[in-house]
Amino acid sequence: MFKRRSIEYGWSRNLFAFILICTVGVQLAGSQSRRRTKAEPSPEPTPQASPAASINPLIIATPHVAAEAMQINQRLRGVPDRLISSESLTELEQQTNKLKDSTSEKARKTETAIQSGAIFTELQQLSLDWEALGKQVKDLTATLTRNATAIENELQSLKKDESRWLATNEFVKTQESSPELLELTGKVVSDTSAAVKSVEERRSRIVALQQAGATQSSIIATEIEHLKKAMEESQRSLLEPDSLPLWKVQFGSQPDGSLARLMQGTYPEDITRLKAFIRAKRTSLLVIAFLTVVATGMFLRLNRVSGVSKTEESKFDLILNRPFSLGLLVFLVAMIPMLSDAPNSAVSLVNLIGIVPVLRLLKPRLTGSFQRLLVFLIASVLAWNLIKALHFPVWIKRDLMALFFITVIAVFAWLAHEAHRDNSSRGRGPTLTLLATFVGITLLLLAFLGNLFGYVGLADLLTRGTLASSYRAVALYTVVVVGASLISLALQPKTQQRVALVRTDRDRLARWLTLALGAITLLIWVHTTLNLFAVREYFYSVTRSVLDYQIRIGSAGFALGNIVAFVLTLLIGYLIASVIRAILGEEILPRMNLAYGLPNAIATVTHYVLLFLIFLLALAAAGVELSKFTVLTGAVGVGLGFGLQNVVNNFVSGLILLFERPVRVGDLLEVKGVGGQVTKIGVRSSTVHAFDGSDLIIPNATLISEQVTNWTLTGTRRQVFLNIHVAYGNDPTKVRDLLRTTAAAHPDVLDSPAPTALFLGFGDSALNFEVRFWAHRPEVVPELRSNVALNIASALDAAGIKVPVPQRTLHITGLEQVRGESVPDGFEESEEKKRIQTEADYQAKKMGL
Repeated sequence: MFKRRSIEYGWSRNLFAFILICTVGVQLAGSQSRRRTKAEPSPEPTPQASPAASINPLIIATPHVAAEAMQINQRLRGVPDRLISSESLTELEQQTNKLKDSTSEKARKTETAIQSGAIFTELQQLSLDWEALGKQVKDLTATLTRNATAIENELQSLKKDESRWLATNEFVKTQESSPELLELTGKVVSDTSAAVKSVEERRSRIVALQQAGATQSSIIATEIEHLKKAMEESQRSLLEPDSLPLWKVQFGSQPDGSLARLMQGTYPEDITRLKAFIRAKRTSLLVIAFLTVVATGMFLRLNRVSGVSKTEESKFDLILNRPFSLGLLVFLVAMIPMLSDAPNSAVSLVNLIGIVPVLRLLKPRLTGSFQRLLVFLIASVLAWNLIKALHFPVWIKRDLMALFFITVIAVFAWLAHEAHRDNSSRGRGPTLTLLATFVGITLLLLAFLGNLFGYVGLADLLTRGTLASSYRAVALYTVVVVGASLISLALQPKTQQRVALVRTDRDRLARWLTLALGAITLLIWVHTTLNLFAVREYFYSVTRSVLDYQIRIGSAGFALGNIVAFVLTLLIGYLIASVIRAILGEEILPRMNLAYGLPNAIATVTHYVLLFLIFLLALAAAGVELSKFTVLTGAVGVGLGFGLQNVVNNFVSGLILLFERPVRVGDLLEVKGVGGQVTKIGVRSSTVHAFDGSDLIIPNATLISEQVTNWTLTGTRRQVFLNIHVAYGNDPTKVRDLLRTTAAAHPDVLDSPAPTALFLGFGDSALNFEVRFWAHRPEVVPELRSNVALNIASALDAAGIKVPVPQRTLHITGLEQVRGESVPDGFEESEEKKRIQTEADYQAKKMGL
């Protein structure tokens, strides 16, 4: 040890000496270099150190001119690649000119339509056209702005370089430098000036295009505002006649006005609008098409690998066996957000595609009468679009409309009557579908009267709104039905290995998810229907006014919208928290190999934390200041301490149950003589499903403060005791071995610990034995006890071992006095049967049966 320390000390000393020598040597070399520098003559000053160079910092030093010239030439060659090309700029100019022509033509048509008294539906379509033009101008303006920014940055950089090279060129001229250097700087100045001129030209063209775009944007905004006022005026005049009554226009001529354009259809314009819509939404449409293909492939695979049982096959075969219809349904759902600003032709095309999933997925699930209602609704929508597309004189088309109204109203009334009769035969009352059919018939009747008396615009609006909203309701109802079926299918036990969803509380979770899906589709339908009937803006305005209404209670006041926001936030948050709890507790945490009951505890605590955060978020949505809420919380806390002691006690007990886990979900308990399985540990109480099928609601404080027997806290095994009595005269050893062997032979009796049989001693009239064996689960104990007892009874009988029979002597006083009297028939026989029954009951009691 001492030798090793000496070696280490010597090594460190040598290293220190080496470092010291190197330091001294470096210092000496530096001093000698400085002395040589002072002794040598100073070199001649370079142009970089000249006074002129120090005056103008833009001048490039003469030794660096060649290198800088190479760099600027390379940079100038890359200018066209960094900026918009002349060809692209020409295309932008052509696009701008095309937009100017489209804007002028659309403005002329809009002015003509407004002057001729266009009806509301035509104004709506014109408004969509102007919004589409505005989107094109906005995209063009964004492109121009992006290119203008790049050009401006490049121009500023080139101007700086031009200034540097101009200054350098002037300096080279004053210094009488070589002709080569002067020629080099002059060429760089010329190239830089040419590049600046080219970029300025492009900037001028871009600025002109920007000015044109701003002009078109101003025109579009003015026309949209003009159309908005015209639509408001058209809405107010819907109840005014816009044509002669139907009986006065027969075989007459209608001027080329708004009504004629409406009645003759706009097929070429619809095709143009459809092409423009596809061109403007091509990226979104490609994404939707890709999503549809992927969804179809998933449904095809699910159809092949879904292990649906035979009992469930009839419920889900209509869904799984139609993967292409499911894919089209996904397409229909994905297209719904895009239909808000889509032209009528695009909406009609999507509705036409949606007929396939509606007929394939919804129709087989309906009864015969409702199937006929569905088919006739689709036929009515197609017939109405066909009537609108035909090119006939106005009076013929109005006659066709009247005939259409009469036919549709009559057939719908008859089909609704048949459906109501079918429901009555099944003991059902009026359904929501029949109520909606009655409302639709009423609206179509109003449309017929409007067409008859000259309110053609109102008739068109009512017809379009009724048929389109009804068909859209059917399509969205198909989404709800199929979605509910897919949710139920995903939550089936046999599909849980393929679909990562929950395994408990499946029905409750399925109801929540189906309810959320139904609420979303209902909101979508209401939004689109209000737009179809031209009352969306008015409805939303009234709704905002109602929600902004202030409720005053003393000096405090709050808006009704705050209450709605608070309630909606709580409902949506509770749904999200419940889904997260189910997925955590049943899918994610059980895969982490945690202790039994810990996944449920973590999931439940997470659920409580989320609910608390959601409550705070709901308060914020309601406009409640959290600083004031703390004071309210203190006051509520005092109230809880006095008035809600039991509730708080049970809540705290529930937290103790979750953290200490003396009782876990799935445990088998025995509380006050009642046994069952724990199915839920809630905020205030826990639920125990008793063995007799009932559910016990037990406060959490009871599980903490009172005696509770938990059969599965440390394990699931349970010991079973069975008392056996045999008659005197039998060999106790033989009986013991026979009992142990018989109990061990049962397949449900555990081998470890092995069954045992004990001889307890001598009874009054029997030898007493006890059999002990173990069951793997407490819930199987009653049936296992019975089966083992029956096997033991059979084994004892086969071995000739008798069980004791208690003897009873019956003394009848005064029988001698009545010996001479007649005895009722069957008296001796009934007494014998009573004795045998008594002996049998005693024997069964002794054997534990």
